[in-house]
Amino acid sequence: MQPITEHIDELVGRADEHREDRDERPSALTAIYNGSRKNASKAFKHGAYHQALEFARAAEVLAHVRQHGPRKLERGKKALKLTAL
Repeated sequence: MQPITEHIDELVGRADEHREDRDERPSALTAIYNGSRKNASKAFKHGAYHQALEFARAAEVLAHVRQHGPRKLERGKKALKLTAL
């Protein structure tokens, strides 16, 4: 069980480090991150170690997501034009 605890601690620690500049993140992603973080702890406390690891991994990945603004999304949309045959 100690390796699992260490791995979860490592994932959560990395997530916390990357979440320092929270202003750049959309509120929806912040809510999902917070839920993943909370559920990782909850699952671990209930002995659901596989779930705890998955939630911790999700939080760690979400911590890397940055807000790029609607312009970048619009540019991608405009570049893709589908036509009917």
